[in-house]
Parts: sequence; C-alpha cells; structure tokens
Amino acid sequence: MRNVAFPGADTLAAQRDLAASLLEAGRSEDARGLLEALLAAQPRDSAARLLLGRCRHLGGDVGGAEAAYRACLRLDRGDAEAAQALAGLLEAS
Repeated sequence: MRNVAFPGADTLAAQRDLAASLLEAGRSEDARGLLEALLAAQPRDSAARLLLGRCRHLGGDVGGAEAAYRACLRLDRGDAEAAQALAGLLEAS
C-alpha cells in the first residue's frame, strides 16, 4: 500500500478514519504505514499518535506504543483515551 499524507484538514481526518478502519479490519501494518506517513507531514496530530500507539501495541511493539501514547499526551494532556491506554500498557508490563 502506498501512503501519501496531505496537509488539508478534511484529508487528514479521512486518513485517520481510514487508518482506524484498517486497524479494526486487522490490518495494523497498513494502518501503521498510513499513520507514519500522515505524522511525517503533520507531527502534531495527537489523534494520529493515539492510533499509532494502538497499531504498535497490537503489533507487539510495547516500547513504540508507549512512546506514541506519551507523544499524544504531550500534545494533548487532556486526552483521557491516551492516558487510559498508557496506564493499561504500563500495568500489563
């Protein structure tokens, strides 16, 4: 799958939605690639960082998941979903 990130807000939301759908369909590697491309263009996208954390966690990359969740929280300290995901990850480790 070739991944290209675009700077438009509508397109970014569509890319996040596509990544979430890929993740739900069990295609975490495709979702991860899409999210990494999106974040290369828009590194401050906290929602994409949260999804990337999920992809990495599902792929067995616990350290990468932790880093993504922490990056999400640095961008949006009030993100309860990221805080909960990080807490669950740390409890399981």
